[in-house]
Amino acid sequence: RHHNLRISYIAQHSRHHLDANLDQTPLEYISTRFFQGADKEVFYSPNLKLTDDELALMEIKGNPQAIVGRAVKGKTLMYELKRNGRRDKDNTWEPVNFLQNMQPYVMKLVKRYDEHLKAQESGAAIRPLTRAEIRAHLADFQLDAKLSETKIRGLSGGQKSRLVLAAAMWTKPHILALDEPTNYLDQEALGALARSITSFAGGVIMVSHNREFVKELASEAWLVKGAQVRCNLRNDAGEVDLEMADVDDQEGVEQEKVKSKHPSRRPHESKKKQKDSKDDRSHEVDSLMQLRTCTGVLAGPKTQSDVKIIEFSMSVGGSQLIEDTKIELLQGHRYGLVGLNGCGKSNFLFTISKREVPVPQHLDIYHLSEEAEPTEQTGLEAVVEHAKSEVAKLMEVQEKILTTDGPEDERLEKIQQRLEELDPNTLEVRAGELLHGLGFNKTMMNKQTKDMSGGWRMRVSLAQALFAAPSLLLLDEPTNHLDLEACVWLEEYLKEYTKCLVLISHSQDFLNGVCTNIIHITQKQLTYYSGDYDTFRNVFRENQEIQGKKYIKEQEDIKHIKEFIASCGTYANMMKQAKSKQKILDKMEAQGLTKPVTNERSFKFSFPLCDKLPPPVLPFADVKFSYSGKDCDLIYKCVNLGVDCDSRVALVGPNGAGKSTLLKLMVGQLEPTEGTVGRHPHLNLARFHQHSTEVLDERLTVLDYFQDSYPNAKSVDEWRGFLGKYGFSGNMQTMKIEQLSEGQKSRLVFAVICMGRPNMLLLDEPTNHLDIDAIDALAEAINGYKGGVVLVSHDFRMIEQVARDIWICDKGSVTTWKGSIRDYKKSLAKKLGF
Repeated sequence: RHHNLRISYIAQHSRHHLDANLDQTPLEYISTRFFQGADKEVFYSPNLKLTDDELALMEIKGNPQAIVGRAVKGKTLMYELKRNGRRDKDNTWEPVNFLQNMQPYVMKLVKRYDEHLKAQESGAAIRPLTRAEIRAHLADFQLDAKLSETKIRGLSGGQKSRLVLAAAMWTKPHILALDEPTNYLDQEALGALARSITSFAGGVIMVSHNREFVKELASEAWLVKGAQVRCNLRNDAGEVDLEMADVDDQEGVEQEKVKSKHPSRRPHESKKKQKDSKDDRSHEVDSLMQLRTCTGVLAGPKTQSDVKIIEFSMSVGGSQLIEDTKIELLQGHRYGLVGLNGCGKSNFLFTISKREVPVPQHLDIYHLSEEAEPTEQTGLEAVVEHAKSEVAKLMEVQEKILTTDGPEDERLEKIQQRLEELDPNTLEVRAGELLHGLGFNKTMMNKQTKDMSGGWRMRVSLAQALFAAPSLLLLDEPTNHLDLEACVWLEEYLKEYTKCLVLISHSQDFLNGVCTNIIHITQKQLTYYSGDYDTFRNVFRENQEIQGKKYIKEQEDIKHIKEFIASCGTYANMMKQAKSKQKILDKMEAQGLTKPVTNERSFKFSFPLCDKLPPPVLPFADVKFSYSGKDCDLIYKCVNLGVDCDSRVALVGPNGAGKSTLLKLMVGQLEPTEGTVGRHPHLNLARFHQHSTEVLDERLTVLDYFQDSYPNAKSVDEWRGFLGKYGFSGNMQTMKIEQLSEGQKSRLVFAVICMGRPNMLLLDEPTNHLDIDAIDALAEAINGYKGGVVLVSHDFRMIEQVARDIWICDKGSVTTWKGSIRDYKKSLAKKLGF
């Protein structure tokens, strides 16, 4: 709470405050309660009243006796402290955090002084109130001269409610908190209250059963449910929508019914059965919204093309992720959003896309967060229809602006430009070009989305985003379902994006190729850097070095000054110098001291030692494979290869060529149609794939999951030490798995893999959802591993770090690439015409 904040709270039973004053008139009640400007009900509340023991402490010579001044020096709130037995000129200015560490009664003195200042700043002078002032104030609340002289016991329920409201407004609060304020009010009084709240310049938060009253006055609606607060219930038009609360309550009832019917169903079992359902994904998004709370203030006019929001904070599940910072997203800039897993990157994008902060309504937003809906539409039709729906939305916004603000509004020109970009005559041709760039051939373009895998539907969703080319494009790991060729195409396409792009990616290559700016989420702040990812890393490292040197020098200076002050003792001839040095210290603290460099903890781990097996370990001999068993459908034809414990192989090639199928053949999940796949009798394989996190029981905490999965394997302290290697320390170990980010869940899967002590790793897109530091840690762990590794990844840098051999899976065969992965990327770019 701000130290100057004046807040008036009117509870449902606030009229009971009047019970001790029933024989007073409203004139007498206000005069008595606010005799010296301050509200006596607050000033003499138990938490501010000094006890006899505290009064005795104040009488001891040298102890704090009173607070007589307050000022902000630099960025520090300071109070002037008077001590018992000392003259006024010996008063000292102390920071509030220093006073908090003194005897408890000192903070009571601070709060009492704050209350006096609030009374002065509200305009309530420190003097008796005149009857004319009170009458004029009561008249504003429909308590006329006659009623102001009537004893309170003779007032009706509605008149008493108006008197409580009049008392609350006397101190001119910044915030008014109303709990069922319409109780006992007649229609005339209700209208007066509504007009009073509408004209009130401060903030208002209310609880009310009167739906029409809330809809008329509220600019935001918050739903309190299940120990969470969900902010900003709004419909697609950005208006307050109380119906959403009713729907949410009904959904909650239905969910409880399902739980009661299936009490033993495990979360990961239902996720496996329904992982391709859009309804499930939407429910996950709704759950995130219920857990997430955000605040922010629009900076600048509502007609601006940029997004500028100040005082932005965001918490998820009660954990504060971002606090009191600014959002600044400018047209023509392409931002890379980076930070450790769990810092709030994905939630930040949801906050923008769901308009949980005041994003200008005329700006169209597309957030790539889920695959296209499985319908009977083809991929091409889905992209074209989405573009047509965007045109309809823009025309609706255009009509609304024309009606409310007139044809001179500057936003209309930008909307007209967008409509011209989405020319209906060229929709189908341009949509086909986009889908082709993302790896669709004509057959796939004309395939119904209900017959596509989740990965291909995600590509359709990406095509919809790129084709719409919105003012604000939000992409969360757009390369996760793409092959290397499509990644190269997307990188080249996005580097020409002329509007505003915010991108989350774990690929340093991709960030370097696309981004003009980097937003770093660190220490609960958004920090902005110009340039690509490599530039950001260099500048960040240099800033940390400068900050570290400055901190060390500052602390040395403080140490020397304190030693000098201590050496002066009580010698009269040295006191002047000591006071001078103390002023230097006070000035340094007031201006703000340099903070020490804090290295955010990512995870560092190593795969366990394993037995090295002699070759052949995993040989393929004349392997053919097709899912149907027919020769006409063969994915592989006469494949001969071998993987040993010294192997470091990266599998590359277009989507659908069979990279994941090859891994399934290696692990034994699939059997070859012809030929053999041999496995050493002591081979212990571990496989990471894109759905590995679904095996985790999300109802359990991180610590409980490992204790239940491996009973008697380790003590609690040993488990805590083990989990700490994977970045799970402190409270994170007792968090439920469902509260973790996708990257944190992936790290848990690696912990599970390490418990099995494998001697060969099959990794299918292991970098999905990991942050960049975690990917580097994974690469380091792979390089230190003594077993064999087969890797499928679209991350060029990851392949460059760990792979010694590159195998191309394409056209039914597996061939070796002779050059480096950088050479392979160049060949893809040349093939695409870049």
